[in-house]
Amino acid sequence: MKDFFERYQARLEVEDLRRYARILVEDLSGILSGHELVVRLLDEPEREAELDGGMKEALLRNRVLSESETGRLHLPVKYDKKALALITATPSPGRAIHPETAGLLPAFIRLSLEKILMYKINVTDKETGLYNDDYFRTFLRRRLEPRSKPGPGQRPLIPLRLSQEDTHPDLTVLLVEIRDYDRLATQHGRVEAVRALLALAGRLKPPAEGSCCLARLDRGRLALALLKSDLASLEELARQVAIEADVKDLTGPLRLNLAFGLANFPLDFGDEPVSAEADDLRNDGLAEQLLAKAELALNHALVRQGEPVLTYRQVLQFGGRVVQVLPYNRVVINLGRAAGAREGQVFVLNEASPAAEAEVDYKGEVVLFEVREDYALGQVINLRCSISRVTPGDVLVLSRTSLEEPPAGDRAWQGLDQLLGLPDHHRFMVLLAERMEIEEKFALILVRVDGYERYRTTMGHLESDRQLKALSDLLQEDRPADCLTGRFSSDSLALFLPGLGEEEARRLAEGWRDKIKTRLRQTSSFGVIVFPQGTCPRGDLVANAQKALEHAGFFGPASVAVFDAVSLNISGDKRFEAGDWEGAIEEYRKGLELNPRDLNLLNSLGVCYGQRKMLQEALTAFDQVLSLDPDNLMAHFNRGYILAMNGRAEEALESFRRAAALDPENFDVLFHRGRTALDLNLVDEALDSFQRSAGVEDRKPIVFRWLGQALLQAGRREEAVDAFKAAARHDPEDASSLSQLGVLFLERGTDLDVALSLIRQSVTLDPSNGLFRERLGRALTKAGDLKEAEAQYRRAIEMGARGREIFYELGKVVRDLGRPEEARRHFEESLAVDAEFKPAAEALAELKD
Repeated sequence: MKDFFERYQARLEVEDLRRYARILVEDLSGILSGHELVVRLLDEPEREAELDGGMKEALLRNRVLSESETGRLHLPVKYDKKALALITATPSPGRAIHPETAGLLPAFIRLSLEKILMYKINVTDKETGLYNDDYFRTFLRRRLEPRSKPGPGQRPLIPLRLSQEDTHPDLTVLLVEIRDYDRLATQHGRVEAVRALLALAGRLKPPAEGSCCLARLDRGRLALALLKSDLASLEELARQVAIEADVKDLTGPLRLNLAFGLANFPLDFGDEPVSAEADDLRNDGLAEQLLAKAELALNHALVRQGEPVLTYRQVLQFGGRVVQVLPYNRVVINLGRAAGAREGQVFVLNEASPAAEAEVDYKGEVVLFEVREDYALGQVINLRCSISRVTPGDVLVLSRTSLEEPPAGDRAWQGLDQLLGLPDHHRFMVLLAERMEIEEKFALILVRVDGYERYRTTMGHLESDRQLKALSDLLQEDRPADCLTGRFSSDSLALFLPGLGEEEARRLAEGWRDKIKTRLRQTSSFGVIVFPQGTCPRGDLVANAQKALEHAGFFGPASVAVFDAVSLNISGDKRFEAGDWEGAIEEYRKGLELNPRDLNLLNSLGVCYGQRKMLQEALTAFDQVLSLDPDNLMAHFNRGYILAMNGRAEEALESFRRAAALDPENFDVLFHRGRTALDLNLVDEALDSFQRSAGVEDRKPIVFRWLGQALLQAGRREEAVDAFKAAARHDPEDASSLSQLGVLFLERGTDLDVALSLIRQSVTLDPSNGLFRERLGRALTKAGDLKEAEAQYRRAIEMGARGREIFYELGKVVRDLGRPEEARRHFEESLAVDAEFKPAAEALAELKD
């Protein structure tokens, strides 16, 4: 093994142990069952100074040292003679380890360290020491895993709920690439190029480790994934770094030309069409899609001049370019389905500017009539001048207003799809607008080939074209004489049928679907809409037909769906997932116009109002649900949640109690009933709720933290310790539980080392939390490190801590450091917060004496 590690030039550092300490602890837990393990990382010289005599002796002699009185074991963690950490194992009463077993511990530690080193090799880029491509993708998959809930076949609507624990944090991916990295490495050497990459990584790396991942994906490309990040702030950071790299000595003598691409989940996932392939887009699919969107933005940024930063959303808006000019005013553009391009979108066409500051020259507009994965075909319309020449490189900017209505191109233009001999998308939309104006009753049917793109990739373009032509011919066999048929998109056809009502249109679509099953290789799904229907205007018919087709996608391949309230519910849910609450509210309202008694729509509308902080509107919606269905679990839960969120705890608790009576095993119901009861100081009910919710199968780790808080409030401190231990065990990055557990050990008075380690770890996980730093100051004070304690207290005050205790504790520290005048000022600040705070008053009086 040693030769293997030397071949890879791999070494273990303290930072590696910080990343993978869990592996070491898990390996030792088997042989040290019943022991409390505390890992002290020796990442700074002063860390060794904090160790007591027995710990130092264990490190010096490099062997396990046992304290005869307490039974505690001190285990040195060294690799290649370098001290990385010291592990203290404190036994439970009666669980002392046998001396022969203790003799095996160094070997266990060595094996565990080699395991960590192997893991480091597998997940680390050899040149930079950053994470590699494989680990970065694994990080994305792990964070996106809760979003995916497999459900083959029919996928029922899932009622929305208001719950912070049930929402998933935003995940933003930032990719940065050094342009001409290979030329840089050739001119200045590989070592200097890698040094530039590391300097760039250091500028991007956030302070908190647990919620981010920084990796090297390729030679000159870095990737950063951030949880709960502000996309606008990250975009601004990228612009600042780009400027610094170009004009400052960010990397020594080298000036770097950078390009950035950003994408966000779920913000950039709101417009994907529902298809038969949607069931395949699970954990790996979502992670790969998110990375692909960021790569798309980066690739467009790489070819742009003057603008090094591009988000995924901006690709569609500003990233379009003409790639090739075809006969009959047609063009190929560089935007495909992956960039969010869709058939019918209209772009303003501008002259390609030779310089960024040059004034653009408007030429006309381009409407997309066929969109593939990475490119699209468009028709040039509304040319400003008949002799204008469209050339490769011309710029396309997405037109906002043209998305709301069919493009107003030259109506005399007779555009036919060459494969099918039918009107192409643009021509069909022109003809459809004319027919809809004169017909008083009609149906519009969209037909989509299930899994078209996958079939086209597998079988080739010729075979997929034959299948689409066969579908078109089959539909023509039974279509009424006055039916208007056209190509709607690359995988869909559209049929306008005057005079048909809903039942007739449904039967016709079902007949076509069944015939396709028996005669063609590929099944098809149908979305049907009729006019008139309620108050739906004619202008919404095409969009509503697409929603009906998405509705059909919920039932799997070979499905038929007629536009109704459920179609709008599905559309609203998509907007809700994308964070477009206004758009979701509009869809839910339209759905309720069609079916005012739809419980799911009413509940979803209430959830959206809740997200918008519109309390009364949300309560009205939930009350409407309960008036129709008094035993509706989700309405009771959501009503309780919105009331609790607005400080009406007594009413909220009553709603949670009713929900718990309906489903006694529902984690969210029990958990929020417990939180609300604890807010009302109903400790017994809170304990009952948290204990029951901790026992259900789908529990979340956060419940153990709240159980610990309830046990503390009940005065059951030892049980609280066990609860916080469980919280840390189930979620090692739960900084709040680690901090509170450290406080409990601190109060015991016999576990100072353990307390200090836990509280320090909580600050490492969440360095912006002033309360955690205040607690660290208390622990350091008890450990005798007054200078560091003072620093932590001051950092906590800078972060906004203003309690009477922190000024009092800081005053005591500076007093003991020999600065009485400064101590007096802090005691006075404590009394300014609470004039009745006796310890501060007594300390101040002692100074005056």
